Amino acid sequence: MNYLIGAVICCYLIWLGIQNYKKHKEYNRKLKESLDDEYVLDPETNAKLTLEQAENGHWGEKENELGIMSEADIDTLYTEEEKEMARTANYLKKKCLKLELDSEQWAILTQTNIFNRYNDFRIYKPFKIKNSNGIFFFTDIEIGSDEGAPHRVSFYASGQQLMFWLLVDVDLGHYYFSDKTAAGKIIDKIKRSNDLNLKRHETVCFRRTENIDYVERIIKFFEVEKGFEIEFMDNNIFIKNFKYPNLEDVHRIERIVSSLEEISSNFRS
Repeated sequence: MNYLIGAVICCYLIWLGIQNYKKHKEYNRKLKESLDDEYVLDPETNAKLTLEQAENGHWGEKENELGIMSEADIDTLYTEEEKEMARTANYLKKKCLKLELDSEQWAILTQTNIFNRYNDFRIYKPFKIKNSNGIFFFTDIEIGSDEGAPHRVSFYASGQQLMFWLLVDVDLGHYYFSDKTAAGKIIDKIKRSNDLNLKRHETVCFRRTENIDYVERIIKFFEVEKGFEIEFMDNNIFIKNFKYPNLEDVHRIERIVSSLEEISSNFRS
């Protein structure tokens, strides 16, 4: 099983390295174009200001309290990947409430298998869904050969990704799920390698739960999805993608969460 995990990590690192190179090249092009721009952006609200307004401290909080960036500025200032991230941030700012994570929430995140697989991670732009326990946020992850990392490799990469956190009223045990590799599918034909016996996901069980029927019901909603790593930990559900934050993945997660919350409500009743 270790060689399977290693193969997946190597493929992911190669892909991430290519993406980082493309992103850096596009960023330099955009930077060169923007050197002659006579405007700056308010870092808090994304309002576009003249240099004179910025120098005088007129940062325009009232002009754009939500920090929504215009499509014109997105198209002008950002690379293709950054455009999608900016539009995703705009969508969440309109739909959700801004949130500051407290020390208890940070402590929970540091215990997840998802983040413990990386050298380092940072979280920013947390948004709480209105009338829900769900939280969206962006995360920067780093993986490479830094001493002390869980996986020491002769390659370093970092990237921005999207993560979702949902609190439920049921003990889910502690399980980690990721897309199953071709080799993993072959092994499953020979020997059942996990308690849940999922066709499309590798499963790692850290702690079993008495509510296994409930876990089996909700994990079905993930079986049709690819490109996510999922973790059930106590009464928390974590969903993270493997690419930059984007609207398509936000909408995929929203559909899943809608079904999960309905099941959770029926389970409690």
